[in-house]
Amino acid sequence: MAVNTVDMCVWMKVLEEEKLAENAEDLGGIFREELSKLPTDIVTTVRGKGLLNAIVISSSTLLTYCVDNKIH
Repeated sequence: MAVNTVDMCVWMKVLEEEKLAENAEDLGGIFREELSKLPTDIVTTVRGKGLLNAIVISSSTLLTYCVDNKIH
């Protein structure tokens, strides 16, 4: 795959000017903070960086949800 240096420079400028990395970090923090407020019997662990997150849901809660909603 060829890399166009001009395109890369334009995208880097957009990333900096729009503060996309900072915004992702801020919004990810808010997202994890809000999920952490859920009862621990539902969400057992929340972790991540920026907008990349991992959420561990209690298996019994998930099973109940799937059965109640007929999800196979």
